[in-house]
Amino acid sequence: MLTEQEVSRSWSGLFKDKQISGQILDQAATLLDELRPERPLRHRLDAELTESNTPLPRIPPRHARLGLDLPVQRLTLRPELVWAARQDKIFSNETATDGYAVVNFTASYTAIAGAGDAIHVFTLKAYNLGNTVYRNHTSFIKNLAPEMGRGVLLTWALRLF
Repeated sequence: MLTEQEVSRSWSGLFKDKQISGQILDQAATLLDELRPERPLRHRLDAELTESNTPLPRIPPRHARLGLDLPVQRLTLRPELVWAARQDKIFSNETATDGYAVVNFTASYTAIAGAGDAIHVFTLKAYNLGNTVYRNHTSFIKNLAPEMGRGVLLTWALRLF
């Protein structure tokens, strides 16, 4: 992965004194892919095509994830809020995406088995507890299908030592 400084320099160079083409847009998308979604620079690249003042495609909206781990002996509870703002700075063939807030919850219990040579981990994950209908702006199929609704996942893991 490139550093934020390298991506920033390359990004500026792509759109400086050049005719905008599909190849330039592909190179811009590749640069965005070099940044992890949580990096602040990815959110600041709110770039526009200089000739037409058109925003570039697939620029993610501002978003945040806030979670809290609450350990209680062998039980760990984790409530989580995922938030994204509305994205209406869109390219010509894109559609705007509404903002959303989704609540998730995870509970995990660890049990020691036998002489301590094995651990059982039981985990319950609940996704999108409010059953919010939302769409991820950077998804290629956002106009066809929303993101996953309410869901529950129960897992068991056996760790041997």
